Amino acid sequence: MPVIKTSEAVKKIDPGACVEVVSDDPAIESDLPAWCSSQGHTIRSMEKDDNGVFRFIVEKRMGAK
Repeated sequence: MPVIKTSEAVKKIDPGACVEVVSDDPAIESDLPAWCSSQGHTIRSMEKDDNGVFRFIVEKRMGAK
């Protein structure tokens, strides 16, 4: 579900802009990078806190609609 929500958010922003993704779903650690790679988006940062909460900054690829 976090990747679907991220996809929806990325569609609403301009190319080159970023969205912050926060999730406690452990699958996001591999799913979001795989999705970004397949779509051409860039992960600018990734953090995981002591409570297992992940925080990503995803930049929408240039030229994307």
